[in-house]
Amino acid sequence: AVYGGRVCVNEKYKKKIIEGKISDYDGVSLYPSAIKRLCEEIGLPCGKARRFKKEEIKDWKKKVYSIMTVKIKKVNKNQQIPFIAYKGDNKTEYLNTSPKENLIIDSITLEDYIKFHNIEYEIIDGVFWNDKTNKKMCDVIMKLFNERLKAKKNKQNALSNVLKLMLNSSYGKTIMKKNN
Repeated sequence: AVYGGRVCVNEKYKKKIIEGKISDYDGVSLYPSAIKRLCEEIGLPCGKARRFKKEEIKDWKKKVYSIMTVKIKKVNKNQQIPFIAYKGDNKTEYLNTSPKENLIIDSITLEDYIKFHNIEYEIIDGVFWNDKTNKKMCDVIMKLFNERLKAKKNKQNALSNVLKLMLNSSYGKTIMKKNN
C-alpha cells in the first residue's frame, strides 16, 4: 500500500530557463519525520490484521488503521501536482483522473484522496488493525535525530552519516514487502 518517494517539477517551469535567484525548499529528514508524525497521530499498528466483513467496510474510518482495495469512481478536484498514485507498466503515474484499475492504499492515503481530490470511491476489500498501537518509534526517531544534529554541529561527519542512514533505514524497515 506504500508508494515510494517522488520527485516532480511544476509543469509551468518544465523545460524553461529560470534566471535570477531561486529558493530550494528541500525538506530535512522526510522519512523519519513521516514515522514521527504517524506515531504522534496514531502509532504503528500492532497485533494481527483482520479482514473486513462486508458490513464493516462502511465503518473503515472507525478502525485504527487499514489497507484496502479501492475503486476510484470519479475525481472531482484536480491538483496542480496530482498525487493519486497508480502503479502500472513498471512505473508509477500520478493522476487527476480515475485510475484504470483498483488501487491498494492505506486509510491515511484514502483520507488524503478524499480531502484533496474530492474523490468518489468504493471500497472493495481490505484488512484492518483495531488493537493498541506502538508509539515508541517516535521516541527513537527523535533521539537519533537530535544525536545527528549534535554530530553535525560538532563536524562529526561519519557519525552524522551513520545516524542519517539509521533514520532513513527505519522507514524502509516499516514498508518492507513480504519476504519468503
